[in-house]
Amino acid sequence: MLVTGCLAADLIKIIGEKQPLTNCIIKTPDEIFDQPAPSKKFSLALVVHRFDSADVEHKLVIGKHLLSRVRDMFAERVLHLVLSDVVTGTSIGQSNWSLADSLAMGFVELCAIPFESSHVTVYDFDIRCYKSEPDWLNARHWAHPERWNRDQ
Repeated sequence: MLVTGCLAADLIKIIGEKQPLTNCIIKTPDEIFDQPAPSKKFSLALVVHRFDSADVEHKLVIGKHLLSRVRDMFAERVLHLVLSDVVTGTSIGQSNWSLADSLAMGFVELCAIPFESSHVTVYDFDIRCYKSEPDWLNARHWAHPERWNRDQ
């Protein structure tokens, strides 16, 4: 499992106190951006990124780039954790991050988990479930061998 984002180390520390983690690799966003795509994708990646700096717009762009790079090059399935304020429903420090941003990147909302005075929304992207093959996309509907000699 790949874990990345600026809160990744803190999350692993909290989880590791309850349950020892094996086969877990932590990479900073800079390492994700600097490294070429691995020869074999991880089966799961967990992205925990915070956008609560003075330059929120810049962090938003970096966060989207991080998510898309992990989704496209590093993992078959990606879980993205977003910490939100229960009272206002807005993302803490991420006022510009929205459900629409996640949906536009192919993520679906899995659940919202209460956490202290806020909640964590978990978004999921799984390449195996991203798009089902439509019925019409097959040779039966495209080749029409019975028509090959018809117009001659």
